Amino acid sequence: MFVDLLCLANSRKLNAKCIAGKEWDTSDHPWIRPVSAAEHGGVPSDVCVLQGLWPQREVRPLDIVRVELQGLPSPQEHPEDRLLGPALWINKGTIHPGDVGKFVDPPGTPTPVDPTTNASDHLSRSFVLAHPLTRSLWLIEVPALKLASKANGVELKWYVEFIYGGVDYRLRVTDDYFLQRLQRQGKLYDGPRPEKHLCISIGVYFESMDAYYKLAAAVLP
Repeated sequence: MFVDLLCLANSRKLNAKCIAGKEWDTSDHPWIRPVSAAEHGGVPSDVCVLQGLWPQREVRPLDIVRVELQGLPSPQEHPEDRLLGPALWINKGTIHPGDVGKFVDPPGTPTPVDPTTNASDHLSRSFVLAHPLTRSLWLIEVPALKLASKANGVELKWYVEFIYGGVDYRLRVTDDYFLQRLQRQGKLYDGPRPEKHLCISIGVYFESMDAYYKLAAAVLP
């Protein structure tokens, strides 16, 4: 079946992409994460190229894209995962940045917090086994947002810091489009940011840390 998807994240996922968004043509706009048949479901960059645009480019947050879905993947790592079909991705338009707030999840759907840890950025495997995930994606609005960096060897990692639902968060940013855009503009540095919407995703199981990390999959206006 073909679905028009409002893209709300094109995020780095291992050596591929994690694409996520909300179904466009329904009143409740359910979350969908199109996945490939590869391990952990990462979508290759050449798959998520939009047809109908010139020059061609990858799908970006706020784009509306028509994709083919073929049911549930096996295994299904997240409740929103749907297996991609072979059809090319078709550009159907882009929403105005001022309309992002219309798709924010209700305040009563906070991200889960693991009481067995002292951190808000991950869930232990034992917690997830005892409390299976009913969702792994959220679009939230935050009162204030701060960008922070941390050097890790030769790599500089970027994080967003914010408060949501009375909880302090510091989450890794995997939104390369956002980071690259700031870098081109000369604005990629630590400090407050004007963006107020975040797509939060719970990643795949990180075996070396025995945990599932929460990620800032998209930083949006």
